[in-house]
Amino acid sequence: MKKRLISIGLIAALCAGISGCGNSKTAKEGEDVPTLKWIVPGDAQADIQSVMDAANEIVEKEIGAKLDMQFVDAGSFTEKMKLMMASGDDFDLCFTGYVNPYKTAVDNGGLMDITDMIDKVDGLREAIPDYAWEAASYDGKIYAVPNVQIMATAFSLVVFEDIANKYDFDWSKVQKIDDIEPYLETVKQNEPDIYPYQPNYGTLQWTRNYDSVGIESIFLPRGSKSADDLVFAYDTEEWNHGVRQLWNWYQKGYIRRDALSIGDDTADYKAGKYAVSNQVWKPGAEVETRATVGQRVKFVPIEKPYMDRGKCTATMIGIGQKCKNPEKALEFIKLINTNKELYNIITLGVEGKHYKMENGRAQLISGSGYTNDGAGWKFGNVYNTILLEGQDEDVWEQTEKINNEADKSTLLGFVFDNSNVKTQISNIKTVLDEYNQRDRGVQNPDEYLDEFKKKLNEAGLQEVYDEVKAQLTEYFKTVN
Repeated sequence: MKKRLISIGLIAALCAGISGCGNSKTAKEGEDVPTLKWIVPGDAQADIQSVMDAANEIVEKEIGAKLDMQFVDAGSFTEKMKLMMASGDDFDLCFTGYVNPYKTAVDNGGLMDITDMIDKVDGLREAIPDYAWEAASYDGKIYAVPNVQIMATAFSLVVFEDIANKYDFDWSKVQKIDDIEPYLETVKQNEPDIYPYQPNYGTLQWTRNYDSVGIESIFLPRGSKSADDLVFAYDTEEWNHGVRQLWNWYQKGYIRRDALSIGDDTADYKAGKYAVSNQVWKPGAEVETRATVGQRVKFVPIEKPYMDRGKCTATMIGIGQKCKNPEKALEFIKLINTNKELYNIITLGVEGKHYKMENGRAQLISGSGYTNDGAGWKFGNVYNTILLEGQDEDVWEQTEKINNEADKSTLLGFVFDNSNVKTQISNIKTVLDEYNQRDRGVQNPDEYLDEFKKKLNEAGLQEVYDEVKAQLTEYFKTVN
């Protein structure tokens, strides 16, 4: 091995001396090119190797490293990462956000503190908006880089256009979730093979005027800058109305009878079995959703775009605590956020093999062996994405404008430290796990709400509330 390395070093030296070949970012003479292992959520890709080959032509040239991207099923991603972090697995980069939650990954010691490294990578800080860096801050430090995507979302209803057009419903009258009921009744009466409503967000659509403080049982009214305004979520008028409305819709047959036991109903959603479902709207959402469900859809926003911390930290790239090449890993994060060619290889695959270009738009090739179903937000800055068929020319300009101009949560930089109330939070989670499915409308609230709230109090909800209030009081002293 030594002889082989020496030979490689001599060849490299001769090459440099004779013709100046080699990139300044490539590995030093005699050194192996480091390979960065990147763990991301998603289905295994049959033709991942050709994508890695194309990507590494850029990565090796630009930063003197290679990439090994590995997909792990999203459903098991959180647990898989927890095990990898606990065992000291030497992965270099990983997705953290809606799966492998950021705070949990940091608390478990799985991510490296990159605070002092960020400004050493030229252009990295500038590639990410200030509000995203603020949201990424945890106890004054940063452990992951946010992927730039739509961070200011508007909660929306999603309806299939063929059914909606069939009954000529006046969508301009829908200003809040309750306004959809006449349409649900029409579908119930005329479309026996379609479920009128998918309660996939539970009561959330009724409580959009509150911010989460990191504990789902406690709310702060949007715009508030006072810890005195904290409320118990289940005591709010909005939450209680939502629970009762869902029960009302269940009784009327708008919600499927097996909603409590069905589990994952994604297949039914993709098959077009729900007349109305819930999703957050963003520019281009109609095109992306159509690609998923195979039908034209209409989005009906029921709120203005709003940015909270959860949206900013929903999709990020962290560096593993055991990473042997953290500088290279951070250089790669900068590269995937700024190099459009690399980003689109990772997102779409190889042109001509996994997608083709027609009229300035990318068309995915069915059965190509590589597809991410429009989920470019897993990998970096979506503003770099090649437009898909049907997307507006200015979709990314629209997205950036919404992000910059939307109202932003007063809790953007607040992270609740639960170390003093871990036992209470665990007890509360047990209660929520027992009752949470009830907010799908399947049981009369009069039969369980009093017992539910009593059990939450016995689990220590008041103690958690007091701890949140104390921390929030200190937080607002620093930002007000």
